Amino acid sequence: MSQTIQQKKQEREQVLQEMQKLNDLADSEARDLTPDETKEYGLLENRFDTLTASINRQEKAVALNAVVASSPEPSKTGSNITPSNGVMPAGNGTTVGATVRVKKEEYADDPKGGFRDIVDFCKSLQDFGQCFGQGRLQQFNDPRMKRLTPIFNADCDDTCFTTTDDSSGGAWIPEGIAGEIISRDPLLPTAAMSTAKRTMDTVVVPFRYRVDSDHRTSFTGGLTVGRHAEACCEIASRNKYGKYNLTAYTQFAMACASQEQLERAPTAFIEDIADSFNIEFEAALVRERLFGTGQGEYFGVLDDSNKSLVQVTRETAGTVTLDDIYGMEERHWGSMANKVWMATLGVQKVLKTLQDANLSCCSNFAYQAIGGPAWAHGTLDGIPIVFTEFLPDMGKVGDIGLYDWSQYIEGVYRGLQSASSIHAKFECHQSLFKFWRTNAGRPAWNDTLIPACGNESAAFTLSPFVVLTGDPADCCQP
Repeated sequence: MSQTIQQKKQEREQVLQEMQKLNDLADSEARDLTPDETKEYGLLENRFDTLTASINRQEKAVALNAVVASSPEPSKTGSNITPSNGVMPAGNGTTVGATVRVKKEEYADDPKGGFRDIVDFCKSLQDFGQCFGQGRLQQFNDPRMKRLTPIFNADCDDTCFTTTDDSSGGAWIPEGIAGEIISRDPLLPTAAMSTAKRTMDTVVVPFRYRVDSDHRTSFTGGLTVGRHAEACCEIASRNKYGKYNLTAYTQFAMACASQEQLERAPTAFIEDIADSFNIEFEAALVRERLFGTGQGEYFGVLDDSNKSLVQVTRETAGTVTLDDIYGMEERHWGSMANKVWMATLGVQKVLKTLQDANLSCCSNFAYQAIGGPAWAHGTLDGIPIVFTEFLPDMGKVGDIGLYDWSQYIEGVYRGLQSASSIHAKFECHQSLFKFWRTNAGRPAWNDTLIPACGNESAAFTLSPFVVLTGDPADCCQP
């Protein structure tokens, strides 16, 4: 085993040298590590930590084996148990197999409870396990162990130690920590919100768009096609264009960690901070895609100033009906492949009761708990649906909606970045970690669409974002 430890120490030294080479190369060129070098450095650092933990574990095992080899065997006869062995005499006439009664005063002042060391405790614990497994518990005669559990005291009188106390033996048992961190799945509806991604070279990117909001006159924003009689002139047409800006703003977050945490579990602790912030950043984007005001953040589809949002009149206040579902589908614009329902958690119970009386087959329920993509919670009238906690309670605007997120633009000016400092909280013996990214988001549509025909009213508009009317959705805004 010693040779294996030496080999691992040599390998650890080589890993450390490789890490130092990367740092020296970057310092000589007056730059930071490149992404590839950062990745390589992280792998080397993980290997260094793994080797260190393995070396420490094996060295500890070697030390314990040396203690066991040098420890004398305890006497098997009750009358020969002496204080030098850490065990008090059981009294006159005590023999192997006799039940030993332990007074409260015995070992009361001994922080080790009469045990000489960890090896002595483990041997006594092993004897107890053998007696217990063979049904000979009453033959177990080590009085030091009787303080650890009331199971020994079933036949004791009032002078026996009768309370559970593992402060003696339990103090010898080392504590560890699980390698994983238990956390709840945030169940973010990110997969359902498949937006149109754009790369931004500047903080503000102007977008031009055709003003084609009325298909009764033009599908392209002004150009027309017609026929004319011979020798008659055709009237020229031209497109109308509009412009809006996609403006990037910075998301920012910080966390601090004590120096003790970083020294004892540096890699695991920092990885957990990074993983947690990834979740928090994405959760913040989900809120902004829905409720963002456009002022210093995303412009959300459910914001009151979004002119591209269609609100269908709710048939019955405070609930959702089948006619509401059909009404939203009627007003929705978009490809069937991109449509997705998003609903608050409380709507699910209502949707399960909706049936179409015009359908005589067994599957006349509008909501089906199976089907759809892997991220969906089923289908509603054949369209994937996701239930999420990010939407307001039933009866409020946005409690259920039909969306085409391919018509929502997200621009990335700077991806997620991080930095740390030991100086910001130097007097508190803490290090500070910060994370930030710069991005933008808004609906691609600047207005709703009037279809070419099929309804005489100009109020019958279409949109990729359709919800029901209701009370203001103020409960879920960030």
